[in-house]
Amino acid sequence: MPSSDLSKRRGQMRRRIGWAAGEHERAEAERATACACCGSSLPWNKHGWFADHDHVTGRFRNKVCYLCNTAIAWVEDKGYPPSPQIFAYLQRHALAAGFRG
Repeated sequence: MPSSDLSKRRGQMRRRIGWAAGEHERAEAERATACACCGSSLPWNKHGWFADHDHVTGRFRNKVCYLCNTAIAWVEDKGYPPSPQIFAYLQRHALAAGFRG
């Protein structure tokens, strides 16, 4: 993918998931050097970190690796039971957003 296409795609993703509304959180995540869910220092794919976001609200949560991003999607979108790490990550963000569950 040419760099201009990649840049355009990243801009679209930022607008779509509402990064503008959470600039502080986004700035903190940009400096992160590890997955916010499992702590891995490797993103586990050639494109880098994933911008994890709540699929209901669109609110940005943090940067996560490919493996955690996939697992989170399976839990949220397909109803699979979460691992303890995924459960703790989602619970932290739900509580931070003012939800209980």
